[in-house]
Amino acid sequence: MVKKIPFDLIKEGQFLKLDIGKMMTVEQMLKMPTLQVLQELRALSITVMTALLSVSVHEEDGSFRGRSQKFYADKIQELLYKGHSIEEISLPITKAVVATGIAGTAAYLATFPEEATEKLENEAEKEEKNG
Repeated sequence: MVKKIPFDLIKEGQFLKLDIGKMMTVEQMLKMPTLQVLQELRALSITVMTALLSVSVHEEDGSFRGRSQKFYADKIQELLYKGHSIEEISLPITKAVVATGIAGTAAYLATFPEEATEKLENEAEKEEKNG
């Protein structure tokens, strides 16, 4: 099941929802592999943030509008003018990427510790051992 990550910064009730297919779309948009997308997101790349938002923002009723990167760049600028930090904006985006499972079980459990099970903890331990 794909997680819904609250994203009320632009409009109340919105949420982010990503899956592997949408991550493929982001790879194609940015012409970079997912690992690089993650690295650029950690580096607070506006281009990466807007690409991810353009494929993941859903309305409260679950509908998806698919707005452009330019639309989200303008919204990020407005949020910054209103006093929000870039980290505050990027955190839910990062959580949405981690929720896909693509960053691995250890990252998933670090982000969503309430979902820890013995099986997931064992998988995370194996990941850490295998480097």
